[in-house]
Amino acid sequence: MKFRAWDKELKKFNYQVEVDCWGNIQEYKFSGSAYYPKFEDDLSGGSIANERFILQLYTGKNDKDGNEIYDGDILKVKTPTFYKKFIINTFKVFWDEYKWSMINLNNGEILSDLIRTEDSIIVSNIFNEKK
Repeated sequence: MKFRAWDKELKKFNYQVEVDCWGNIQEYKFSGSAYYPKFEDDLSGGSIANERFILQLYTGKNDKDGNEIYDGDILKVKTPTFYKKFIINTFKVFWDEYKWSMINLNNGEILSDLIRTEDSIIVSNIFNEKK
């Protein structure tokens, strides 16, 4: 599983995180030639990082530019209509019990799968960090 974490203090994403089998978040920093745990007490309890970060899971899909799509991303998606025409809609990606889904931010319609991601562009996320 691949995660990114929203850092509530720095107001940006951190891609150097892992989650242990107890659900604790561990942030890493690069030093010299390797990554090392950033918070020492994360190794025994994870309380510092668990309070500071909000985890988001990678969907396994990419947008048309090759950017990884994560839970909470806002996408502009080219969706088909009748007579081989397309319209651009805005969707938010979310986990719906057992599958990835998207909700149309214009009309509230829920699509039960991540469709047409090859025609999508990530424009933002739930934290309003623009791409």
